[in-house]
Parts: sequence; structure tokens; C-alpha cells
Amino acid sequence: MNLLKSDLFRLVKEKSLYILAAIVALFALLKCLTINMMIGEDGSYLLGDAILQSIGLDILGTIVAIGISFFNGKEFASKTIRNKICCGESRYKIFIVKLIINLMLAVLFFLISVATAAIAGGILFDNTLGEEFWEKAFCQLALLIGFASLITCVVNVTKSMKASLILSVA
Repeated sequence: MNLLKSDLFRLVKEKSLYILAAIVALFALLKCLTINMMIGEDGSYLLGDAILQSIGLDILGTIVAIGISFFNGKEFASKTIRNKICCGESRYKIFIVKLIINLMLAVLFFLISVATAAIAGGILFDNTLGEEFWEKAFCQLALLIGFASLITCVVNVTKSMKASLILSVA
């Protein structure tokens, strides 16, 4: 539990977390504006469809991969992971804690994207979510969580911030 608290505290102190969160919100806003320009003023477009298209798993997945690579890679680059192992923490426990933190990071970025798209889309589009909105949103969240798990494994296997960043973005 202390390991989880310390990693969560270290994540909150990172400036890159706030920069990446702002980029996620900016991309969701820009995609909503782009959708609005493409359909024009007379087109009827549901808010739910705008939110789902504004999330953009391609961009969101890349930003999550960058965040995970920076957050986990710094620990391997500065060799502070050895301190945790020397204190008696098992590698399995360290990996599980990192996985939990990274999944929380992915869900946070997903919620930021949905909230930004909902606010911008509520202003620009018809305020109905549509019939299948929640199923599609949970499917996108599940895909993002799976991707974050995969990137966590890549970072822990490569043990290098640069190599994991190149592998996860490519």
C-alpha cells in the first residue's frame, strides 16, 4: 500500500502529467470543432457521436503511451527502482503497482477527453447521447486499458525510457 501511495504521489508531482492532460483536453476540443465545421450549421449531429469521435483512441493512446513511458522510464533511467528492490519489495509487487497507476492514468485521460468533448459538444451539437453511446464508450475505455497494460509491459521489459517511448509510439 505504501508503494502505491508513493507512486501516486510521485505521479501527481510530475509536471508532464498536467501537460499531457492539457494536450488531451485540447485535442478533444479541436476534434469537436473540426466535426462541427465538417457537418456545417444545418446538419443534425448527436452529442454522443461527437463525444465518441472526439475521444480519438489513436491520439489518446499515443498520449497515454508517452505518459507511461515517461513515468515508468524515469525510474529505470535514474536507477531508483533498485531502492525499492533493496527495501524488500518484490518485482511482482512493483510491477502490479505500476500497472495499477498506469491504468488509473489511462482512465484519467479518458475521462478528461470525454468531459471536454461533452462540454464542447453540448454547446455545438444536439444534446442527445444516442442509443448505443455507453456501450461504445465502455468499449473504447476497455481498448485503452488494454493498450495501457501492453505499454506497461513494454516499459518493464525494455527498462529504458527512450526505447519504450520509441516502441510504444511506433
